[in-house]
Amino acid sequence: MTRIAPLTITTADVARDPAARAWSSLGGAAPFRVVLLREASRSKPALYRLEFADPGHPAVFAKRFHPAGLAVERRVYETILPRLPVTVAPYRGGCEDDGGSAWLFVEDVGEQCLSPVDPEHRVLAARWLALLHCSAAEVVAAEPLPDAGPGRYLAHLREGRDEIRQHFGNRALTPTDRDVLRAVLAQGEALESRWPQIERACEGYPVTLVHADFQPKNIRIRSTASGPVICPIDWETAGRGVPAADLARTSSPGMALQFDPRTYETALRDRWPHLDAVSIHRLSILGHIFQPLAGILWACADLRFESAPCLVRPVSSMKRYLARITLALDTGAEWLA
Repeated sequence: MTRIAPLTITTADVARDPAARAWSSLGGAAPFRVVLLREASRSKPALYRLEFADPGHPAVFAKRFHPAGLAVERRVYETILPRLPVTVAPYRGGCEDDGGSAWLFVEDVGEQCLSPVDPEHRVLAARWLALLHCSAAEVVAAEPLPDAGPGRYLAHLREGRDEIRQHFGNRALTPTDRDVLRAVLAQGEALESRWPQIERACEGYPVTLVHADFQPKNIRIRSTASGPVICPIDWETAGRGVPAADLARTSSPGMALQFDPRTYETALRDRWPHLDAVSIHRLSILGHIFQPLAGILWACADLRFESAPCLVRPVSSMKRYLARITLALDTGAEWLA
């Protein structure tokens, strides 16, 4: 639930606002204001913030989407996270309205996001992530969660390739833009031919709950009487698989991680002693292949716009993801051959 400049602020007749009505159906106190932070898109739910007159009542974020689009996140909040010893943003319920839309409500835990350069934050994130991966392995074994292992990212690769080909004739694309898209397509073909090696590289790693978007923007730091705690949000892409995607940071150059790897290794040792520094490093390399493939697919959504300014961001993102995958493949060349 990333902070976004508000599109609309509703101050009159809040009771008729769809977010307020859905919240009230769960027995929640009436908000005095509802802020629309993001309208729904093809791939993203609408996002609202409900604010309350009582200063002791924390604000609540509301997501609105088609039921299938919120099903995974709702299952994670309702049936999995309550069984794990990890801190999360408090879940305040979910429902469907008369129009067939699904709603999900999560408490606003504040604006402070994880700083990957803060040593304390890096240690907190490492301990939290290790606790999630260790404690969730048995819990999710029988849960109907989507695949978050190599199969997911092979599907992303193929879907992204199809999207690029579909929009390659966009008249607003420049020759340079098309060169980038050709390079992405070529890399995708080469990467798919090596996918059996990638699948073999994933063998032997534990299968557990994967957040799959464990990035600083989604990792909130909440102050408590006993000190700061990690409260990850946005579990839309969560699934079950090897935890490679959680070990890759997509918003920085190189192969940087957003947590301290030594702390992560130490925290895993009692449960998975075979996961040493080398194996964790290799798992992070796989994550640095997987995450950009998801990023390329997300960027494809904007290729439909026949406007040069609208294409700058998706094409530049693809160029960055292209370089990221190349670096990961080069770094793991010896054991991915």
